[in-house]
Parts: sequence; C-alpha cells; structure tokens
Amino acid sequence: EIQLFKDGVLLRNYVTEFHPKDDNYDFYDEIPVIDEGEYYWRVRGISKDNVPVTEWSGKTLNTTFRVKKPMRFCALGDSITHGGGSISVPPSRIMYGWENYCSVPVKNLGRSGDTTAQLLERFDNDVLPFRPEVLIIMGGVNDFRSDIIGWDSTSNLEALKIKCEENGIKPVFITPTPINPALMAHVDFVEPPPENWREHRQYICDWIRKQEFYIDIADDFTDDEGNLKVELTTDGLHPDAEGKQIIGRAVGLWLNNYLDSLK
Repeated sequence: EIQLFKDGVLLRNYVTEFHPKDDNYDFYDEIPVIDEGEYYWRVRGISKDNVPVTEWSGKTLNTTFRVKKPMRFCALGDSITHGGGSISVPPSRIMYGWENYCSVPVKNLGRSGDTTAQLLERFDNDVLPFRPEVLIIMGGVNDFRSDIIGWDSTSNLEALKIKCEENGIKPVFITPTPINPALMAHVDFVEPPPENWREHRQYICDWIRKQEFYIDIADDFTDDEGNLKVELTTDGLHPDAEGKQIIGRAVGLWLNNYLDSLK
C-alpha cells in the first residue's frame, strides 16, 4: 500500500499487486504531480486480504520530494534515466541517477523497461503536463536488446521529435549506451540479446547524430569490441555510478551551453 501526502493531507492511496512471475516491485503513479510544494510518501506491506503485515515506512530524505515551477528541463527515458544501476535499484538511490550529477536541475521522467514505442505512448500523459522548455530523450537500449530493429526505434524517436516541436519543446537526444552480453548472462532477469544488436544500436546512434540537438556519449561507454565497458557496469545493461556521472556531466555541459546561448 502506497500513500502520498502534501502538507499533511493524504492525496492518493494505492494498493498494488506483486506478480512473482515478473519479479516486479516497481510502481509508477500515472497521475503527474505538478502542483508546487513538498510531498511525502510512505509504504507498507499488506496481505492478499488487505491486512497490514508491516508498519508504515518512516519519513526520511528518500521519501520526500519538492515540486518547483517552472520545470524548464525534463528527461524522458528508460531505466538508465530512471535510476537503474548495479543490477536494479530505485531512483531513491541517488548515486545511480544521472540527473544528480548534472549541473542544471532536470526533472526525471524515466521508467524502467521502456522501449522507444512506450516512450512515445506516454509522452502526452507524462511530459505535456510539465511543458518543459527542453526534453532530454534517451532510449533504444530496450529496443536493440529485445530484437526491435533500428528503423522502428528511430521512427518512434522521430515521432517524439515531432510531438516536441508541435508543443514548443526542444528535443535533445542522447546516444544509447551499449550492453555487455557476457555480463548480462550472469543476471537472471536479463534476457540474452540478439546477435545483431550492435547493428541496430549503431543505426540509432547514426540517426541521432543527424539531429539538430543531441548529446553523444557513445564512445565513452564502448570498448574495442563494441560492448559496454566492464568498469562502468555490474549487470552488463545499466551503467553504474561512474557511468551515470559521465551522462550527467555531459547533459549539464550541453544545458549550460544552451543557457549561455540565450544570454
């Protein structure tokens, strides 16, 4: 059971179901939190009959967040944006969120497991309520690791670009990081990728490099064989803290240059 409060008032109450087959504890609120102020959430375990089996979690720094306006810069992406790293962790683990290494405040709109098609699908619900000036878009890893061809991925990214431009949002694309199949093989929840994943990743990178606004981090993460560098990952899929620092600093550099250009 999850509860969300603002100024001591209960705003939302959710009861989730755990599916052992999916091993999925993630929960995403489908209603964006856009009103300014400080919020607090708490969670407790309940039985199938809705009987509490744990106490409510305590109020800590990791269970509070503040909403400020305007939200000039937002980031749309998968688990690499959401906060995944060192196998799989929530975004409350600050060391694995690249926006925490960014010198300019960025609103995290990432969601673990998203393909580019899913990023496109949730744009209206998750991005438009915030009306950002700039949207940082990083996707594609869940496409090429699950046999979605590069052409489909870039078609979705192109559609995202068009949606941004129609709504006065500047889209900035980040080249997707590679994966490391040898390390992924040791992690049960990660399916083995198709053998031609590098070709489809390259197709996405090539498309991004032709866009007006992009941030190219691909070489920083890629070893001589085209895999994700072992020193930057634990599970072969998510960059760890050092990798998130590389992404955050690159985004911060781009945003600072952008802000300077407006002066």
